[in-house]
Amino acid sequence: SRGKTITSRIHTPLPRHPLNKRENPWSRLEQALKATDLILHNGGFGAVLMDLGDVPPLNARRIPLATWFRFRRAVDNTPTVFLLLTREPCAQTCASLVLRSQRCRERGSQAATSNGASGVATLEGLDLEVEVMRRQALRSHAANSTSWQTRMNWDEA
Repeated sequence: SRGKTITSRIHTPLPRHPLNKRENPWSRLEQALKATDLILHNGGFGAVLMDLGDVPPLNARRIPLATWFRFRRAVDNTPTVFLLLTREPCAQTCASLVLRSQRCRERGSQAATSNGASGVATLEGLDLEVEVMRRQALRSHAANSTSWQTRMNWDEA
């Protein structure tokens, strides 16, 4: 159904050195790319998120441009949104929209214990700044940057 969202994430960081002889640094990345390709081509999801935030930028930039074009073709003319999260842009001209997001401030509170010492800190929200770095053929004349605040809704059980 359109409301489904799926996330493809590499749970263990790749080696920082791309030429490590003992371990193939591409094996997990290749698995994630193949799984994402299958998910995009099978359809049925409103959004597919691929998080490469733990992948060193050098490795992310080495993913062939043909991969990003294949992913883009898979979601063209469908209701599916493919969102790629990286530390640096790597999909080049395949990306319809490139955003740069920067955390400006974290808001939180810290509970005091019965003896007056600092207790557990709770994240209450983030202040973010987002800037449009590049957009392709978007008809709207939206702003090039914005900022907003997030707020956590913690249930008190």
